[in-house]
Amino acid sequence: MTDRLNWALSSPEIKNSVMVGQFPGTGEHYGLLFHKSNPLVGCVSKALATLTSNGTLQALQKQYLRIYLSVPAIQP
Repeated sequence: MTDRLNWALSSPEIKNSVMVGQFPGTGEHYGLLFHKSNPLVGCVSKALATLTSNGTLQALQKQYLRIYLSVPAIQP
């Protein structure tokens, strides 16, 4: 997934608007937080690794986040 910061409001939220750019990536990454002893940590890590390695995560990004992948980053 592209690492870009998107504005709080997107074009679908504002009638008759068009998204023309987005801010460049900040290098931030997001994740899930579990209690250290939570038994789901291993399962979730394995599931995310599988989704990444078999291309499913990228396919989901293209399917559901296409608008953000096609909008260029604003260059300073």
